[in-house]
Amino acid sequence: MENAEVAYASYLGKAVWPSHLAVMYVHPQRLNLWAVAGAGLPLLAITALVAERRRRYLVVGWLWFLGTLVPMIGLVQVGCQAMADRYAYLPLVGVFIMGVWGAAEWGGRRARVAAWLPEASLAALLALGSVTHRQVGTGETVGRCGRTRRRSRRGTGTRKTTWAACCWRRVAWKLPCRIHYRALAGWPDDPTSNLNVGAYEQRNRNLPDAIEHYKKVLQSAAPEKLKLLAASNLERAYEELGWSDAAGSGKP
Repeated sequence: MENAEVAYASYLGKAVWPSHLAVMYVHPQRLNLWAVAGAGLPLLAITALVAERRRRYLVVGWLWFLGTLVPMIGLVQVGCQAMADRYAYLPLVGVFIMGVWGAAEWGGRRARVAAWLPEASLAALLALGSVTHRQVGTGETVGRCGRTRRRSRRGTGTRKTTWAACCWRRVAWKLPCRIHYRALAGWPDDPTSNLNVGAYEQRNRNLPDAIEHYKKVLQSAAPEKLKLLAASNLERAYEELGWSDAAGSGKP
């Protein structure tokens, strides 16, 4: 519930100022009380404003935003993300309804302002289109991965994991593996990083280290697909060590 509240406010913030975007945002596991309170205040303020103004477009837009995010807000946690930009595409239509109808009503009462609304809208669309052009396709090439990497240095373990996964098949193994190790420093239980580091160590014949990383994946709340892959790699690692009995029993 706390993460859902913070995510609602974060989606609104990124709709207004779409900066520091990432493919996925790591779930914090624990949230600061001040962060939760800070997220709740603007949500309550907007709800009070919508109720007080009694404009149909405000009610429709706000309920659209709140309602369509419910299935994706993490009340039932799936994966390790706290939020994801792709979840907000449809819900933010409600916010844009509020903004567009509100601007039209506000400008309609002021003749001079109304005359400039088309030009202002065009300027905003051109600016957003420009940054969208830069953002779309991030991660498709090594060069674009580099931009994600620079953001990941200031960001969370999942951002680093995302960049490493992006470059995993494009550059030497050592480079993305270092990024995964950095991700583990910030989030030791990250299943994706543990799986990839385990694969790297197994490839380099550091089988005991690989086994430990695979075990962390199996002990985490990772998706079933990751756990099956970790279990398969773990069995092969045991076999390479000659521990066939341990592989069958699941014990070292």
